[in-house]
Amino acid sequence: MEMIAVLEKKIEKLIELLHSLKEESVLLKNENAQLKEQIVRLEDSLLKENKQFEQKLTVTEQAVSDLLKSIDELIESEG
Repeated sequence: MEMIAVLEKKIEKLIELLHSLKEESVLLKNENAQLKEQIVRLEDSLLKENKQFEQKLTVTEQAVSDLLKSIDELIESEG
């Protein structure tokens, strides 16, 4: 009879452990979903920033090109 009581206690502890692990699993799944959402938002933000950077780079390259062309024309007209 004593062995059955010990076995029952161990089964109760195992059930408690299973419940605890299930709760932890749910929490981890929720955290995982939140992290995935953050990753998507960060990716979108980075893509937008990259596009803006590329646009500014294009404008800057054109401005430098125009400036070099103006300098060349100025040198030619002076020379």
